[in-house]
Amino acid sequence: WILITVQNCSFFHPCSAFSVHVPTTTPKRFFRSTTRTKLTMSKRRTTQDDENDNKNNSNQMTQQTTTTTTRFVTNKMCPFAQKAWIALETRQVPFEMQEISLYGANGKPDWFWKLNPQGTVPVVVVVGVGEETNTNLTTKKMSNAQVCCWSDSDLILDHIDDLPLRSDNDNGSRKIELYPAELREDIDAWRFQINQELLPLGKKAVFSNSMSQELKTLLQKMEDSLASPVVSTTSSTTTTATTTTTSPASFLTGSTLTVADCHAFPFLWRLDTEFDFSCSYPNLYKWIQTCSQLPSFSK
Repeated sequence: WILITVQNCSFFHPCSAFSVHVPTTTPKRFFRSTTRTKLTMSKRRTTQDDENDNKNNSNQMTQQTTTTTTRFVTNKMCPFAQKAWIALETRQVPFEMQEISLYGANGKPDWFWKLNPQGTVPVVVVVGVGEETNTNLTTKKMSNAQVCCWSDSDLILDHIDDLPLRSDNDNGSRKIELYPAELREDIDAWRFQINQELLPLGKKAVFSNSMSQELKTLLQKMEDSLASPVVSTTSSTTTTATTTTTSPASFLTGSTLTVADCHAFPFLWRLDTEFDFSCSYPNLYKWIQTCSQLPSFSK
């Protein structure tokens, strides 16, 4: 038979279990690397073919899972997966990446559907889960090992600090924390803005090739929040003066890189690529440039 699929991982859409989307306008430049229509000729598969593939993939997954501490099942072009990828790299979590196709004849294998019935990426699988692990997480037995499965990018970020670090990070160096308690309120405020406000407005902007006033207002709000107060003191022999100036913060919640930066970067970077923030939103542009130079983001 002839199977026609539209392969689309839009940066404002979660990589869902199944989606066929034909945009009414030509996809923008940075969509073209992830959006394409292909015509595939395929022979009819038998039940035995499906059973053999399922057995092989399941065995492969079990073998790979039990030999690593953390597995990251993803698709590199998905921005929701990218924010989890950035967080894993930034916190220096040792992991094995396994990339899967999202749609089409070579789409998600059966073992992945068993791992995550929702069919979305990313998924983080952690082997060797102890009794102290958060009981809200899905835990199962696999090859005589306790396995914890996080099947949502926000859930992965919520628990990123619970994941084991590389062994070379245990030599007395400072523990990396991306979701510290003292910054959690600010981090959650940024994540809420991205999920609830930026994503729907950004999607409309990209497909209409113009930013609405509502989106511009939101971006200006983000721009202003990056201008942190800096106190400087000047003195002479007779007087001492204290002045307050503003300078761009290095990261979204201040001088420390957090989950907020990992969460926001894939989406704000794409908007900057499309609309160029350098003049209108210089603080956001500087933040994007700062993050882009970090190895964990540039990947």
